Parts: sequence; structure tokens; C-alpha cells
Amino acid sequence: MARLRLLLVAPIVSAFLFVVVHLVVSDGDLTKVRFAFSFGFLLGMLVVPEIDREAFARPLVLQIPAGILAGTLFMAYLSANPWFWVMGSLLGGVVGWQVRHLAIYLNF
Repeated sequence: MARLRLLLVAPIVSAFLFVVVHLVVSDGDLTKVRFAFSFGFLLGMLVVPEIDREAFARPLVLQIPAGILAGTLFMAYLSANPWFWVMGSLLGGVVGWQVRHLAIYLNF
């Protein structure tokens, strides 16, 4: 139960942090809050397996799809060109694949 709570709470906290930063930077513009919340939630999903490493035997199963979705969503937020969406999903997949290596390198 505690691991399920971690799986839900960490991404939601991350999402709300992204929403708060978005609202401060954009002077309260509510039109893109869904993008900020979703992007923050997906980045929070990337971090969850690094918080409790013993809980996730195969963290890449969660991290790579979350990275792909986060990259695609970020590029959809920036541009309407589908080519950039594909590039964003590829880069997001690479980020999701490298999260564990980056966390080990930074001693997290």
C-alpha cells in the first residue's frame, strides 16, 4: 500500500509544482494548465522508480513510456508540427532510458 501511495503522490506533487511554476511565469494564464499538469505528472513518473528502487524490479517498463509521453506532450505544447512530436517522443524515450544511469551518476 505504501508503494502504491508513492506511485500516486510523487507524480501529483511534481505536477502541482509544474502548474504553480506555469501560473507564476505566465501571469495566471489558465489555458495551458493541463499541459503543465500532465508534463509534471509524467516527469514525476520518471522519478518514482528512483525513489524506491527495491519496489520496481523493471523500472524501464514505467520510465520509457513516461518519457515518450512527456517528450511528445512537451513538443505538442511548443509546436504543432508532427515531425517535432516524433522527435520529442524519441528524445523522451532516450531520457526515460537514461534516468537510472543519471541517478546513479548523481548519487541519488
